[in-house]
Formats: sequence, C-alpha cells, structure tokens
Amino acid sequence: MFQVPAEGAAAGHLVIRKEHTELKLDSKAQAIAQEDAIIFGTTGDGHKITCIDCVSLGTSTKLAGSATGKPTAFHQRRFFPHYVTIGSDHINVSTNCIREIRFSTTDLSSLFEDHHAFGIVTDAKDLIGSILKDRPQHADIPVGDWPQVAYFTGNMIVIELETALGQVCIRNHPRISMGGAEGASITNKVRLHLKPKFPIAFEAAVDHIATLARLLSVLAGRPQAVKGLRLFLSGKREPIDRGLKVYWSHSPKRGKPRYTRSAPHIADVPLDPIRRKEEFVVSVQRWLNLDEKRHQARLRHEGCTKKGGRYSYDRIVAAANMFDLLPKESYPASTEHLREKILARADVIHEALREGSLPNLSDAVHAAVSCRNHLVHGPKKSFDYGPIEPHLSFLTDCLEFIFEASDLIDCGWDAHSWHARHKGAGHRLASFIWSYDQQIAKLMQIEGIRR
Repeated sequence: MFQVPAEGAAAGHLVIRKEHTELKLDSKAQAIAQEDAIIFGTTGDGHKITCIDCVSLGTSTKLAGSATGKPTAFHQRRFFPHYVTIGSDHINVSTNCIREIRFSTTDLSSLFEDHHAFGIVTDAKDLIGSILKDRPQHADIPVGDWPQVAYFTGNMIVIELETALGQVCIRNHPRISMGGAEGASITNKVRLHLKPKFPIAFEAAVDHIATLARLLSVLAGRPQAVKGLRLFLSGKREPIDRGLKVYWSHSPKRGKPRYTRSAPHIADVPLDPIRRKEEFVVSVQRWLNLDEKRHQARLRHEGCTKKGGRYSYDRIVAAANMFDLLPKESYPASTEHLREKILARADVIHEALREGSLPNLSDAVHAAVSCRNHLVHGPKKSFDYGPIEPHLSFLTDCLEFIFEASDLIDCGWDAHSWHARHKGAGHRLASFIWSYDQQIAKLMQIEGIRR
C-alpha cells in the first residue's frame, strides 16, 4: 500500500529495474499529476518503501461494472522513481538524517586487495593438529595426509582516512561457510564506508557517492558502477542495523563491456593503498579538497573517458574544452589561450616524469588543438586536417591523459616512481604510456606536424 501526496492511500506495484524502474498505483480517486513527488509505501511483510523524485509517466482510467449496475472508475498512475529505498524505515529526504553510507564498486576489491588478510596453508599437518586439539568435540577426527587450512587474519579495515567528505574507510566483509560434504569456504566483499562529520540530507549523500565513484574510476582506469548501496540513519538503536537499501535508477555505470577496459592490475594503478599508503592518503585527501573547484572539468573528463573505445568529433572537442573549465590557479598567471593551457598542464607531467619522457607531446597538443579548432570554427588554409584525421583517437587520448595525469600529480601522486616501475596495460594511464612511442612516431611522419 502506498500513500500519494494530496490523494491518500492507493494499491501499488513496484518493479525495480534500473532505468526501467516503474511504480503503478491503482485507486478510485481521480488522478492528480505528480512531478518530483515522494511516495511512501509499505510491503505486506512490513518493509518501508520510499520512492524519491517520482516523475509521472501518465494516467489511464478504466470502467468496471458493479453489483448496482453503475460502472466504477479505476485510475492507474505510472511513475518513474529516480531512487527507491527499502528497509525498516521511510526516509525524510529534506532532513539531515544520514549518518553513514556504504557501497561497493566494480573494481573496489582489485584496488584495495590486501593479499595478506586471506590465504591458505597447504602443508597444514602441524596446524590442523593444534586446531582440533583445542576443540574437544573434534578431538577424535582423524587427520589425513593432505590437511589444508584457509584463514582470515581478522583485519577488517584495509585503510581509513579523514577527507573533506568525512571519514572514508575501506573494510573487508568476510563470509564464512560452516562446512560440509561440499567443503568450506571464506568469501569476502570489500566495501567503502563513508561517515560524514555531521548527518547529511539525501541529496548531499547522492553527491558524495557520485564524487567517490568518480575518484574510484580515476584510480581504476575505467568507469565504476555503484553496487550494494545502503544508507544508515541517525538515531537508530537496533542491535543489528542493516540500513536502507537504495536502488538508484541512473546510478554510475561501468559501461558496455565491448568498449571498456579490462579490470585494473595492481602493478599498473597510479595509487596503491597497501604498499604506498602515505602517498595514497595524501593524494586522495587533496583530490577531494580540490573537487569543488575542479568539479565541472572533472565531470567533462568523466564524460569523455566513459566512452571507452568509442571516439568521435564531439569527444576530442570536449576533451580540449575541459581545460578551459579548470580554475585559473591551475595555470601560470600569463596563460590565456586554450593551447597554452594544455601545454602548461603537459609541462606538469614532463616535470614530474623527468628524463625526457613522452617526447614530442607538445607537437601532439598543437595538432589536437588545431583539430578541435577545425571542428568548431571550420577549416583554415594554414591547417590540413585530412592527414591528421586518422590519428584523432590518439590525439583524444593525449588530451585525456594530460588532464588526468596532471590532476593526480597536483594532488601528490609520485608519477616519476610509478613511471620507473615495470608496467603493463592494466590501467588507462599505463596503457597510454605503453603505446605512446609507436603512436607518436606515426603522427610525426606527417609533413609539417613538428613544431
């Protein structure tokens, strides 16, 4: 049963299916169009449902016969909820009632892989004997020739840090089977816990989740889908608080597998929270501190990189224009034009990597900006677009690499140490450097490209 604002109770049917989520309400009351409505409901087993930012999809009316012979009108309204929460309570989205947020993402386990926390001992004769000895009910169990012991060290917290959004904690959530004829196991899920300094409202919580998902996408080198989202309300005193499960109809997505990169490799990611913890903490803190000023530029960058292996004229134009969205303090005082801005950000990378790395990157920047100007303002006699067009994807990658790498360097990333280590192609930044020499050599063969 659902409660519709200004209308009262109505029977309903809710289907949760991402962007196809739909709420249908049936009642005898005359339908009133609702936009951005909050609709509360209760399931048959007592769970509380809150449908948030409901957009009306239309109304239909049916006439049905009755015992008196007079037809009765039944009205059905259809809504698209942007968010649905289900749990032991409704949520008041206008109040600061959220004390904690928990969720996971596509590659959270790969980014925060604490390989010391879990393991298996294959030659466990000495261990298994002492384990069984301390448990009288198991003392008579015979030990075979190949005993094995799987373990979890008990380290629940992978890393914890204070940020502008609040306390961010990455935690292990192990699940242990009791064992039987089909064996025993320890499985684990890694989740992010965010505890704001003070309770926050629903809209602010959504903004925080989107910001963290964007950061994790940078760290993983590919878009991150938000999974298992739960909100915990202030004032709850239940022995076990499971929170409110949140279904976000347009939540951040991973993207189509056909166009997205494979999972990140820990040796290739720019920041390692396990082996280089201090660098990770400082960089993440600064990244979040800068997000308010760099928010629009980072959103544009996210929009570009979400396209994965799909390149277009619009993408290279957007990739160039995002440098105009960075705050003035990101550039030297005399920098005014777009080309100068991108070259200044490329200088940040050259200074960090050192030793003449990424040769001719400035030539690629000039070519990329000339392509952007050609696509925005039209052709010029001084620029021959034809020979450069086959290199459009590489020039787009150059712009996106310069933006992302210089942004991380500003935040404290030790790009030189990362570059000096052996790398594969297990991250967007590593993949760009891995193929750079071959790609730039092809570009430099074009007559007149060298500056």
